[in-house]
Amino acid sequence: MISSTSTISNYVPLDVIDRILLRLPVNALIRFLCVSKEWSALINSSNFIKKHLDHSIETNSDRTLILKEIFVNPPSQSRWFSVPYSDNDQFGKAVQICQPLHNWEILDYCHGLEICSAQSVSLNGAFHWIVEQDNGSESILAFDFSNEKIRLYRKPSNEDLASLEVLGGCLCFIECCPEIPTYNDFWLMKEYGDESSWTRIYKIESDAVLWNTDYFKPLLFSKNGKKVLMEGVSLIWYDIKKKRGKKVRNRSFPKRFKTATCIESLLLLDGDNVIDPRQKKNKRKR
Repeated sequence: MISSTSTISNYVPLDVIDRILLRLPVNALIRFLCVSKEWSALINSSNFIKKHLDHSIETNSDRTLILKEIFVNPPSQSRWFSVPYSDNDQFGKAVQICQPLHNWEILDYCHGLEICSAQSVSLNGAFHWIVEQDNGSESILAFDFSNEKIRLYRKPSNEDLASLEVLGGCLCFIECCPEIPTYNDFWLMKEYGDESSWTRIYKIESDAVLWNTDYFKPLLFSKNGKKVLMEGVSLIWYDIKKKRGKKVRNRSFPKRFKTATCIESLLLLDGDNVIDPRQKKNKRKR
């Protein structure tokens, strides 16, 4: 029997320990910082933090939904909720998030938090827009913040009414047809930066769902990749093969909301941790 972490390190190579730790959730990794100096240095390393986030994205794990209540009067009273997402594609109870600022918004995503803003999406350190060129044709413009370079990518189709999202860690192009029958056509750039990798993954036609909406925002794939969670008038699981949608029912959700997806990450903000003032006050009382 292996009795200590030092003995574990003697018997198990560090690269094997690295691969094991990559598969653990963030809460467990934070506890394991106290195991040994070796483990603490490994888990806190920028290389491990990046690999852990990449692994969570690739395996569709460690995800949480962020819900913002909408159509509230006054808007400043809108509430925010965190919803855990389990390995069996089920959603836990929505828990209200303490807002550090009034009238705050999630504008975009970075290192695990995914939501689109102001007609643009972020991916791989770059912002992306659909833009019209001088000759009247449209392309996808990407601005890379790391090197301040601009690139243009060819769209997968010539549809004028289109939008961009991020799905499964890939750039997602969505054709929007408001005519009868209405439909949304979804394409993924499987290899980022490679225009030849555009792949049409599914199409939603008006008779495939029971909800009257012109646009379905894709959020994430199910664990087996056969369904897509979308936001329409509510959250919907869409079966790609059966071409049918099923509404997500959870009594703890607000009546109307907008959704972002969040992946647990070891990345930390600079400075002191943010503490809910009410929790700090209660802690002093105890």
